[in-house]
Amino acid sequence: MKSTLLALLLLAPFAAGCGSDNNRAPATPRGVYSVTGDHKVTLYWLENTERDLDHYEVYYSVKGATGPYNPLASTRNTSYVDSDVQNGSTYWYAVTAVSSSGRESELSTENVHDTPRPEGRDLEVFNAYFETARHGNYESANGIHFATFSLVGRNSGHADVYYLAPPGHNYLVAGSGQTGIQDAGVTTGGISQYDFAPTAGWLFGGQLELVPQHTYVIWTDDDHYAKVFVKQVTTDSVVLDWAYQVDKSNRELKVGPPAQIARASR
Repeated sequence: MKSTLLALLLLAPFAAGCGSDNNRAPATPRGVYSVTGDHKVTLYWLENTERDLDHYEVYYSVKGATGPYNPLASTRNTSYVDSDVQNGSTYWYAVTAVSSSGRESELSTENVHDTPRPEGRDLEVFNAYFETARHGNYESANGIHFATFSLVGRNSGHADVYYLAPPGHNYLVAGSGQTGIQDAGVTTGGISQYDFAPTAGWLFGGQLELVPQHTYVIWTDDDHYAKVFVKQVTTDSVVLDWAYQVDKSNRELKVGPPAQIARASR
């Protein structure tokens, strides 16, 4: 009897600890990453497994990876959308986990930072080959000026790239000798598949054959980056999805929600 009582007493502390994690803070959230958008940043992370997990706290900094970090939001989800951001500004993020007793983990350790930028869908750019014979949109809407999110003519002096389709070809053409372009290849998932502009492999002042389902990356002559995804090509026009980074020299081009370049009127 005494030995049984002694065994129960020895096991009691372990039994008490099996049903609760209240005596310690949750583990630091892992796998935090961000997806760039137009006036928004979406954060994702892996789910904590503690039984007494209550929620997560999201923090942000505008100073850098070392902070200081300010409270942003509380959520029970493993994602959060920060829509109180400005395109072209960089934000750093971290996440903590909080138990039902109020114990909070350390900040997540991933260096997560993001610079929102505008983008759009289904932009129709007209064939400059017909600009003399047909005028209209073929003359005034054959190029893109990303900085003003507008369609322009290739002879306006503002076209970063333009569409030129002589018989047998469909070209994306650099708007100046200082504008770089390159074909990033097939991106079956659309514009969202291509995240960052490359550091090498640029063709300056040249032209590339446009292929449906390919993404093309542009390095403008004023040191900004953009990308276009080819949805449809005809002799009259090309239909593109696009994204543009307003933060100078920033190669980040990840996907987000649609913005608008003003479409040409027919």
